[in-house]
Amino acid sequence: MSHFWRQQQVDVGYVRARAEMRRRMLHYHQKRNDKKCNGKHFPST
Repeated sequence: MSHFWRQQQVDVGYVRARAEMRRRMLHYHQKRNDKKCNGKHFPST
């Protein structure tokens, strides 16, 4: 039972890390698009 719980914790941490990485990538690309399009299509917040 404890092994299963530990595996679950690892999965949650992995999913969180993936989501954080994806959010950073999206933010990075959005900033690049701001420069490329002069903020017309992607107004910077």
